[in-house]
Amino acid sequence: MATSDRSLMCTLLCLSSLLAVVATASGVYTCPLTDHFLTMVSTKDSAPLEDMAANRRLTTDILSLFRAVDKKGLRGFLEGGVFRLSNPLSCAVQCDTDPLCLSFDFETGTQDCYISHTDRYAHPEAFLDFPTGVYYEWQGVVDTPEIEPNGGLFNTQVMIRLLTAKLGAAIHYHIIPSTQLVTTNLTTTGLFGIGQNFSVAASGDVITLPTYSCKVFAIAVKEGMDDSVVVVSNEFKIFASKYAYLVPYFNSDFHGRVTRIELDLKGKKRPRPARFLEFSDYETPNGIGPYDNQVAVIDLATLDSAFKGFYGGFTAFSKVPFVNETYLVPATDDPNYKATAWRVVLKAQYTASATHSGFGKPAEIEQDVEYLHLVPFYNGTAYASKVLRVMALTFSSTTPIVEILDLSTLDKSLKGFGSAFTYGSYGYLVPRENENGLFGKLVRFRIDNFTTSSVEVLDLAAISSRYVGFSSAIT
Repeated sequence: MATSDRSLMCTLLCLSSLLAVVATASGVYTCPLTDHFLTMVSTKDSAPLEDMAANRRLTTDILSLFRAVDKKGLRGFLEGGVFRLSNPLSCAVQCDTDPLCLSFDFETGTQDCYISHTDRYAHPEAFLDFPTGVYYEWQGVVDTPEIEPNGGLFNTQVMIRLLTAKLGAAIHYHIIPSTQLVTTNLTTTGLFGIGQNFSVAASGDVITLPTYSCKVFAIAVKEGMDDSVVVVSNEFKIFASKYAYLVPYFNSDFHGRVTRIELDLKGKKRPRPARFLEFSDYETPNGIGPYDNQVAVIDLATLDSAFKGFYGGFTAFSKVPFVNETYLVPATDDPNYKATAWRVVLKAQYTASATHSGFGKPAEIEQDVEYLHLVPFYNGTAYASKVLRVMALTFSSTTPIVEILDLSTLDKSLKGFGSAFTYGSYGYLVPRENENGLFGKLVRFRIDNFTTSSVEVLDLAAISSRYVGFSSAIT
């Protein structure tokens, strides 16, 4: 017998066997396949397929992400569409692919699949009985929340965003002061257990942190799913600034007098009845300040005549080396004897004491220090390219520490910026105009590396010639 004849004979025998099975079956049911073809199977000695699948945990890879609820369905929400002659596996794949899908229904009679962008928890009134329906919802653990930014050093109130990839999930969070971390029960039960007080946010909500150092503890929850693990932020080290800095630009002439004003001074009030509230001070010239030593000024033009005409700025922290020196001083009870004293001094301003004690050079330590950054614009003669930063710690000293970042050494057109902002570890300069007209080169540099090696440039004009001449930026 030829090979082709054998193949034909095998095919006929298989078909004959299949027909025999169908003919003797007491009940015939249809079962969808992933390729949308239908096959006839006997269920003489087994329960109907819908009964077998009811309320059990599914094991197929994609289906294992969902929980099946038999004889139920969600109607009225078909944002994801209807798919005819489908099957649970194909429907699960479709829901997993759709970033907005929260649940789906499968109609066992018509083999139709209904994709929904909501679920029974959001709309319990639409969760109805359907004898031939199976409702599928996400199961498992809610995606762990994210905190953005995640910790850092700040000199003002900080706004953060809480995020989770799971649609419809809520985020429970706690803000714990750094001073209370040791004494607080930081377990999941201690923070988010029954009877605990916590705040609730939706994914993407913006939260304003307090003006003191703290950590954020967050957990994502969704009804019908297991809670996520608790995520703990890095520490937000917040040192609220008590100063305001006025950026020097023009006062009938371009100038460089950067001015610092202390904000938390309080004057002496005149006695008044309780119904009056005033903020005057009777010991100052005009009754409203300035108070003694409230205002300090550095004339940057005395360092370089080109240091004028700035247009914006920001403050940020960076690490600076200090010297921890041990030295001798006369004893308080007997000047003929010496007593040991210690001091911590900026390395840049350190001069060894005449009575320095110890062996060799004193130990060095690093601490975070606040800097004022000034944005170069136009100094009356030319558009400027030198970013200045002033160490706030030395602002009132006779020799304030001022550092320079000259952007023109990288690109002659990097000058004439209109404002600045910070994000994460970077400072950004917003392009405005220079001698070539409006320009669009956004510049950023690392705050902790105030050198040209950390400078990066994004030329917005390369995307569109109209992306030039910006006045400010908002984050």
